[in-house]
Amino acid sequence: MALLKETYAFTEKPLFEEAIDPITGQKKKNLYLQGLFLQGEVENRNGRIYPRRIIEQAVKDLQDRLAAGETIYGELEHPESMMVGADRISHMITEIHMEGNDGYGKLKVFDTPKVPCGELVAGLIENGGTLGVSSRGSGELDDITGIVKDYQISTIDIVVTPSAQKAYPKPIFESIFNTKKGKALLDVHQARYEGDNDAVKCFNKVMTDFIKSLGV
Repeated sequence: MALLKETYAFTEKPLFEEAIDPITGQKKKNLYLQGLFLQGEVENRNGRIYPRRIIEQAVKDLQDRLAAGETIYGELEHPESMMVGADRISHMITEIHMEGNDGYGKLKVFDTPKVPCGELVAGLIENGGTLGVSSRGSGELDDITGIVKDYQISTIDIVVTPSAQKAYPKPIFESIFNTKKGKALLDVHQARYEGDNDAVKCFNKVMTDFIKSLGV
């Protein structure tokens, strides 16, 4: 079984929904992202094709896990494994369903200093950055046809370099690094987490991966 990762641009704008903080009892706004999570019956940019039945099963698996009360966490960027690392969690999946051949869903971003990768996601979005999602799972790939079979999904991650067949975001490089506000945001994040080894590790890894993705 090979680790398979497929990336898509968000197709809808971020949502801010009011809620009551269970600890303070005060009103707060939660950040949600929604859109295309899984794409079926189309050859993607990785040269792979996921039959509709594979997408349907992946969606059902996630729905069943949610219905059973499981919290399905995701990371900012994703590692070369099926396991979710606690130090890189940025969000959780809240909904997923089928629309045609594709799986669409919704996730909640943990926009709090206690979850640094989630706060980094929120900061990028608030500063005009365009992010995407990437499915993480394992399966068998037919090298001749490119068709995926025996697919098992793990989670949906947030990534800074979405590469969907349906939608392409504008470069985050322009909206983040080429603005004074963007540079200040990154400086603040870096300074805030100095001394917190897990947070610094997450921040450095995400930014290193992002810069590599730009090909500079």
